[in-house]
Amino acid sequence: MNKSDDAERIRLAIKAEIEQEQHRPAARSAADYAGLLAAFLRGALDNLGRSPADFARALDIDQELADGILDGLLPVSQIEDEFLVEIARAVGHQPNVLRVMLGRGITPARSEENV
Repeated sequence: MNKSDDAERIRLAIKAEIEQEQHRPAARSAADYAGLLAAFLRGALDNLGRSPADFARALDIDQELADGILDGLLPVSQIEDEFLVEIARAVGHQPNVLRVMLGRGITPARSEENV
């Protein structure tokens, strides 16, 4: 083998690595998860014909907190699993749907989570 063959193999290996990297999904930031959750919740509320005020009442929380969730401003790290279960119930979805949306692991369905 000569130097030009070695250089060509290295070039092809680098090119293949770059192409693989371009096809990998980008890591999501916490803000991405919060925005995704917010968009989903707003869509779910729209489908149910409910308002942000209805959402706040269903969760027994201040309207300001509800708006923070629905605007994607509340950091998802502040949404503990029990609260996530309540949110899921308020919009008529299984908690595992929201867990996956937030990049969290799913848990076996429990009777209190049934919607």
